[in-house]
Amino acid sequence: DLRIHQVFKGPPAFFFSWLYTWNRLRMIRVDYTLQGFGSGTHVSLTCIAIFERMARFHLSSDHELQGQVVPYVMSTAGLSQEFKYEFNKVYRKNSLEAIRETLTMLQGLYKAAYALGDPSFVSPHEAQGFGFILLYLMDSD
Repeated sequence: DLRIHQVFKGPPAFFFSWLYTWNRLRMIRVDYTLQGFGSGTHVSLTCIAIFERMARFHLSSDHELQGQVVPYVMSTAGLSQEFKYEFNKVYRKNSLEAIRETLTMLQGLYKAAYALGDPSFVSPHEAQGFGFILLYLMDSD
């Protein structure tokens, strides 16, 4: 599990930990895509579990970071400059893209698991995953 909330406390720290984690999870999505998962050619319960956790992380983080403005001070060569990162203006597009890509991949994994016809490939959290997908589709219209 991603237990970032136990390591980083408060909005600025959570924002920067989200930014780091968002980047790493993006690479995991790309890696699984290159290996053929989610397109109907490969499926595993481990991969499904990973994408379910990724979906929970992206959805809860997006909700948590809505409207946050995070001050950031950069110091170089003895000079300090203050920046303000506004999540909705700068990073919301990245967050929604991560949610969309994760849920699309998760839907493909569920379909591939059903195509196998093996009940052992059914995730115990599949109803929640389809709920996330449905809510995302309702919100995007």
